Amino acid sequence: MVNLLEKFLTLWLSVLILITFAGCSTTSVGTKTGSNSSFSTPNLYPWSRLNPKYSELAKGPLAGELGSSLSKSAMKQAIQAEYKALEGSRSGEITRWESSTTQNGKITPFPPYQVGSSNCRRYVHSVSTDGKISQATGTACRNKDGVWSPLT
Repeated sequence: MVNLLEKFLTLWLSVLILITFAGCSTTSVGTKTGSNSSFSTPNLYPWSRLNPKYSELAKGPLAGELGSSLSKSAMKQAIQAEYKALEGSRSGEITRWESSTTQNGKITPFPPYQVGSSNCRRYVHSVSTDGKISQATGTACRNKDGVWSPLT
């Protein structure tokens, strides 16, 4: 009886996780300050010169409004922090980055889950630029080479 209950709870939890993350193939962006700024493309750094394990993350939430006001240095630090958070942080553990006194951010990952043979994680990235705080939620999956690729 206990074994049957354990199997039922495991199955129920698996279904709940699949349902929760089924719609995670998009990236949402929101601004906490309520600003009506128009969408713009970020000042993109030549990411091909960045370590390949980081460069794919440049296509995630930071490619949109969230990264549009970041300097090249801040963008690089933000991407490296995303990688660090996805690769090694516990669920809910905040990974912080700071480029200057006016540009900084934090990444909070959710629990990892499996999609086929890939490990995936949903995360929230908050960026502060000159006191304006923006936040985006993204999902990325890790391939066999250790590269985290955003789901878009």
